[in-house]
Amino acid sequence: MDAYHKAHPEQPNVGSEQGSTVSTRGIYANDPVRGYVSAYDDNAPEWANTAEQWWGFFAPRPWLSGGFVWTGFDYRGEPTPYAWPCISSHFGILDTCGYPKDNYWYYQSWWTAAPVLHLLPHWNWAGREGQEIDVRALSNCEEVELFLNDKSLGRQPMPRNGSIKWKVAYAPGTLAAKGYNGGKVVAEEKVETTGAAAAVQLTSDAPAVKADGEDAAVIKVAIVDAQGRVVPTAGNRVSFALEGPGRIVGVGNGDPSCHEPDVYVGEATVTKRPIDGWRIKKFAERGIETRPELKPEFDDASWTAADVTAAHGPLANNERAIYRTKVKVTAEELASPAVELYFAKI
Repeated sequence: MDAYHKAHPEQPNVGSEQGSTVSTRGIYANDPVRGYVSAYDDNAPEWANTAEQWWGFFAPRPWLSGGFVWTGFDYRGEPTPYAWPCISSHFGILDTCGYPKDNYWYYQSWWTAAPVLHLLPHWNWAGREGQEIDVRALSNCEEVELFLNDKSLGRQPMPRNGSIKWKVAYAPGTLAAKGYNGGKVVAEEKVETTGAAAAVQLTSDAPAVKADGEDAAVIKVAIVDAQGRVVPTAGNRVSFALEGPGRIVGVGNGDPSCHEPDVYVGEATVTKRPIDGWRIKKFAERGIETRPELKPEFDDASWTAADVTAAHGPLANNERAIYRTKVKVTAEELASPAVELYFAKI
């Protein structure tokens, strides 16, 4: 860009696809197995930059008018840097549910005038007592001081368009920070070690919802401890049910490796039961689709019993067979909106 600007000093310049940093909200170590990327601003594809790298380049160059970040939100498809079973990109400043990742506060620090102070990571690291944790402060304050359980770990100047890092031996409790401008505290932030998951907390973005078939509300669901603090490491499964003249339009969790549908299907309406009594008969010839063995009244009592729960089925490559069993569907099931049959390893 410097060379291009030198050759074309009068031409306006803007970054059309900047950053492409990758991160997973609330995760602080790369985990290829689960398809997660650390939320520290350390990760970008080989053709891209971290947030601090690209903005650190743009900010001191007045001839660059700014840049569009790739991307504001995570989005379905193009899972980067991992492929399937990831189903979402990791590029977003926000995840697919609109929850901010840590880079959100980096951009806020240098793109707004009000004091900003953000600490990462969370402070739930059971089993790592005494081990060093990578702690970072994102802020536009002149200086930031870090405290662990009220003991100061030192005050550092904040580099322009940068961030501050500490290595902190983990101990449960409260990790806190104070931001200073002109020697005065202008911002404070803390992260605490929480208790175990104790309750589900619901908060709405709307004080009321009209039962008119058109009004809507976004409900935030959090797992909290006995003191009402969000448990950052909780992974509890949550099911939903709604009473009254409303419906659940969709659900989500921002997890780029989650395969659950965004259109909610309540588990309470699903009844599962095994289907057994399977029998099998192999056929050497093709064209078995028209055989009498496919008719419901056919007597298959002499066929071989088939175990459809085994790790491997009885068919080898290029073999074909007919499987049969009988299923009795109850009147209650027939009255349901839908009946689905799931077949095992046949």
